[in-house]
Amino acid sequence: MRRLFLLLLCALLAAGSLAWLLRTDPGYVLLQYGHTRLETTVWFALAALLVLVLILQLAVRCLGLVSRLLARLLGPRSAPAVTGRRDRTAQGMRAFFEGDWERGGRLLARGADSSAYPLANYLLAARAAVSRGDAELAEGFLTLAAALPDATESVRLERARNQARLGNHAGVVAALAVGAESPAALELLLPALAQTGDWARLAALLPDARRAGTMPEATLDELEERAFAALIGRVGADAQALRRAWESLPARLRKRPALVARYARALAAHAGAEAMELLESALAREWSASLVQVLGMIPAPDPDKAFARAEKLLSRHPDDAVALLALGRRAMAARLWGKARDYLEASLARAERAETCELLAQVYVHSGDAERARKYRERAAAL
Repeated sequence: MRRLFLLLLCALLAAGSLAWLLRTDPGYVLLQYGHTRLETTVWFALAALLVLVLILQLAVRCLGLVSRLLARLLGPRSAPAVTGRRDRTAQGMRAFFEGDWERGGRLLARGADSSAYPLANYLLAARAAVSRGDAELAEGFLTLAAALPDATESVRLERARNQARLGNHAGVVAALAVGAESPAALELLLPALAQTGDWARLAALLPDARRAGTMPEATLDELEERAFAALIGRVGADAQALRRAWESLPARLRKRPALVARYARALAAHAGAEAMELLESALAREWSASLVQVLGMIPAPDPDKAFARAEKLLSRHPDDAVALLALGRRAMAARLWGKARDYLEASLARAERAETCELLAQVYVHSGDAERARKYRERAAAL
């Protein structure tokens, strides 16, 4: 009640003040444009301006009302058709992710024209076709996708992925032959190069793959070992070329046991003593079963010396079956049949291998024990 009284009092004071101002000085406003003149008081001009603002607000509201009415009148003729086409994309995606490849691909392709991102429609439709085993239809969808703006790289990668899904490694390499070797492209390309045996290109791309960081380091290490092992094997017929290939490898790779073993096997055909020294140095640095195995197998120019050095080197692992097998081989090469028998039987006691049994059979043949040789051959066949 008190607030209402204060409001009425303020209104009366404002009205009184306005009336006093009107009587004291009504003001004067002159508007002239060309030969036209308009004279009025300040208060009338303010009232006219207020009325003009109200008229403009009313006009804006009327225009909004008219536009909404027109939208309601004209919208029903086109909205259902557009909505239906958009629904095809949604239904197609749902069918695709539920594994209904035929229906999903068909709906995605039909909904591409009205899709906000038609490239996704065509790429998913192509993937659905590949999942059904229809490579020709998938290529057709990719051709449609390639006609869209800024779709070249996406289509290139999807074409490579589809070839990978089909198990066509040569097709993956062909799909990625032209274009940037992006992280996604490298992830597809490296396994395909390994399958097709293009080790030189794979080795050249490995540094880029490590920088990209999209593949596990263990996978890259395995590919690197396979690539350089294959490259070493290709020049194995030429000792000088073999040494040059080995020296061209990064220092960290020349310490990998698998690569050292591969190089030593290739080098032993030309320089057995050098291969033995390489293996002994590597084993002194790091114990590796693969190195020990090669140490026992490669030929040596001085079998007795090679056996003595191997016995000294491998004595640090007296219970290792692979080390004992390698010593048995070296003893056989030196024609030390008694030591060969002892080492091979000790190895067989720790790990049964057909290879060990076959070697023992050979030892007993040289020792003149045909019956034991026969038993070990039968045991080897059973293993």
